Amino acid sequence: MTLTLKEPVKNETTGKLTVDKVVTGKELVFDNIKFSDHEIPTIEDVRVIGKDTVKFVFSEPINIVAGSEEEFDFEQDGSSYSVKEVKKIKDGLEANVVVFDNFKEGDLTVKVGNGLEDYAG
Repeated sequence: MTLTLKEPVKNETTGKLTVDKVVTGKELVFDNIKFSDHEIPTIEDVRVIGKDTVKFVFSEPINIVAGSEEEFDFEQDGSSYSVKEVKKIKDGLEANVVVFDNFKEGDLTVKVGNGLEDYAG
């Protein structure tokens, strides 16, 4: 079973989980649940999907926020591409990164900084 929380929970905190009686027949309350995430998100796939767009697939959802554009660098034949926007897809499990110019035919070098975070922080 996967639980989706309405709001993010800070990593390494405790909380209470209440399961509605509609789910189990009676209300269940679990106190002192520890929220812990020590897995560092990884990039599972990267591919160019348009003349100015690269899709990234992450191992877990990433919290795409203002300034995320600064984490992506693209270079091709000595030219660099500035990021126009980062579009969160599938609740942050994927991101489409759009640049200001069009890519040329050939190899594209992609670098991603370490400032991106999952929802655990």
